[in-house]
Amino acid sequence: MKKYNIVYADPPWSYDNKSMKYSADDDTNIAADQQYNLMTLEDLKAMPIKDITEKNAVLFMWCVNPLMPEAFELMKAWGFKYKTMLTWKKSSGTGYWFRGVTEHILFGVRGDVLAFRSGKDNFHECKSGKHSQKPHFFRTLIAEVTKTAFEEPKRLELFARSREGLFPDFEYEGWDVYGNQVNNSISLETVSSSCS
Repeated sequence: MKKYNIVYADPPWSYDNKSMKYSADDDTNIAADQQYNLMTLEDLKAMPIKDITEKNAVLFMWCVNPLMPEAFELMKAWGFKYKTMLTWKKSSGTGYWFRGVTEHILFGVRGDVLAFRSGKDNFHECKSGKHSQKPHFFRTLIAEVTKTAFEEPKRLELFARSREGLFPDFEYEGWDVYGNQVNNSISLETVSSSCS
């Protein structure tokens, strides 16, 4: 199995917002489970990420505010040590306690990887797309800051999604992709069939 040294992941977090609506009289259900298949934390932890990453590798993993503790747990289970985070300020959001207009990319390292010293900010404001779709800006940023980190960059995007005209397929150039909503997905044999 091919091994990667740059992993960009947007896990399909499972959490209790099955009836999330914009307002009480709105009949639009925007809960994640209405948009794509979700995975429990245990299912995510069971993925063979340690097996498909090199001994020296980096992880950029999306997480939502309510699931920050689970995200740290998942990062550790996948064999990465947390270093810092990037924050995306969205153009809109939902939430029970506060309106969630930020999401985060937790950044972790496995093995011996020198700091990028990229000079890039860790806060970025970008327009929101379809449900849970992340701006292409972040994939480009990741490719840019990691281009000298490894002699041969081998990039994988986990849980990639088709952009359906918003983002053409050529934007995945230089990346292998895994997900049930994208063309040319790689296979991860031990992942449940509902998410492969």
